[in-house]
Amino acid sequence: HELKTPLAIIEGYAALLRDETLSPAQRGEYAAAIEKESARLSNMTENMLRLSRMDEGRQKMEVTRFCLDEQIRRCVIELEPQWSVKDLEPVVTLESIMISGDEALLGQVWRNLLDNAVKFSNDGGKFGVTAKLDGGAAVVCVFDEGSGMDVQTRNHMFDRFYQADPSRGAGGF
Repeated sequence: HELKTPLAIIEGYAALLRDETLSPAQRGEYAAAIEKESARLSNMTENMLRLSRMDEGRQKMEVTRFCLDEQIRRCVIELEPQWSVKDLEPVVTLESIMISGDEALLGQVWRNLLDNAVKFSNDGGKFGVTAKLDGGAAVVCVFDEGSGMDVQTRNHMFDRFYQADPSRGAGGF
């Protein structure tokens, strides 16, 4: 699902660009959307390949120092179109935290967790994220007001590509 979404967006905007009555501003907007989704797709693909290589012991994590709270804040902002459509209220409480880690892979974690929080929240509800330092460790909590996970789902939530209910088509990166 995570790979199909940007592909569908790219396909949709590419089809719209065939309309000869589009203004230059509309064409620019559609082209920008295609570029953004192409970059997102490329990033996801690269992260999947990196994870595979790390699993095989052929690659190590790319550790850098970065601002965790800013990374999480950007993820919430990137998801604004999804949470706005559902009339969700984001609740974001982030302490300023510098960490060392694999920025790209950790960014994918926040995007996935926050995307799920938005996806499984009821319209008009709240979702959010908190981040704080606790004894030298960064503690991040993502929450929503959705129905939650059953026991079987909780038992598999760290299995790569696991989907609780494949019929819902909600994805599982």
